[in-house]
Formats: sequence, structure tokens, C-alpha cells
Amino acid sequence: MAATTFLDTVPDDVYVGITTFDSDVESALVPTLDREAARQVLAGLQLNRQTRLYEGVVSAVKQAGNDGQRTVLVLSDGADTSTTKLDAVTQAITDNEVLIDVVSLDQVAKHLAPLQAMADAGTAGSSTSDPATLKQAFTDAADALARQVLVTVDVPASVSAAEGTVAVSLPAVARSPPRPSPC
Repeated sequence: MAATTFLDTVPDDVYVGITTFDSDVESALVPTLDREAARQVLAGLQLNRQTRLYEGVVSAVKQAGNDGQRTVLVLSDGADTSTTKLDAVTQAITDNEVLIDVVSLDQVAKHLAPLQAMADAGTAGSSTSDPATLKQAFTDAADALARQVLVTVDVPASVSAAEGTVAVSLPAVARSPPRPSPC
């Protein structure tokens, strides 16, 4: 399963959560570092009727939290049976500044537009799926997460600017830690 590829390649310090949406929207796994728990949830997933996609995406966006770069990967055919409007979903994505990556399954033309609207609101992207594309989407998402660095700064109260620019430089190649000197 391509989702396990994502779990195998995502960095250990990245939280992973799973939200399901059929006749119910459920936080099947709150964001965690526990990859085995994620694998167990994935293994227990079953295809059911109804698709409360829009409510599921809004729930996943909320679960993504407020810190760092948050990405929601949506796997769906784009069909929605909820009463939630697409505008509410795209607004939640925009307001929460969450990246949305969409992999569309069973591409029915009328269902692709809502998926594209979600991807556009999150500025991450979208793709169609076959097994190779799905696996590549998970691998790409994991690779992007592996390159992220979160920089947290306590701004002194004496600084009056609400915004500023910070330049951060990191080595392109990881260096080995220094070896201790023999005593």
C-alpha cells in the first residue's frame, strides 16, 4: 500500500495523523510520532458508502494544528455527500495556512474540480492516481517534510516590529559530530 511508503519515508520527527470520512468523519489517529499506530490504523481501513469529504478535510486541517508547516494529503475521488460547501473548505484551508496535496482516485471529471480547488487553496498541488503515482505522491510528501526546518525565535519585548526577515543558513551536507578526544 502506498500509504505505508509514506510512513516508511517520512522523517521520524514528523507527526502523522489520519482522518477518515465516509458516513462519519473520524480522527482515526491524532497526530503522533508512533508509526506502528499509523500502520495499524491503515491496515484496519475499509471502503464504505457515503463520502463526507469536505467535512473530513476541514477536520484534518484543524488537526494539523498551528505550528510549523502543516500539510494535509487528501486521497479521494472528489465526491462529497455532506452539506458542507466547498467554499467553507477552501476558506478553512486558506485561513489555517495549511498546504493541501490531493491525490485523486477514480477520476470522474465532475469531481476533479473540487479537488483542484482544495489543492489551489493550499498551494501544494494535485495529481491523478495509479499505483505508481500514488506511491510517488507519498514519497514526494515525505521528501518535502525531510527538508523542512522549523526555526523558533523568542522576540524580545523591546522589538516593536510585527514582521521581519530572518536569514538562516544550513550546511548542504550533514557533518559528522566531532569525536571526543582520548583522555
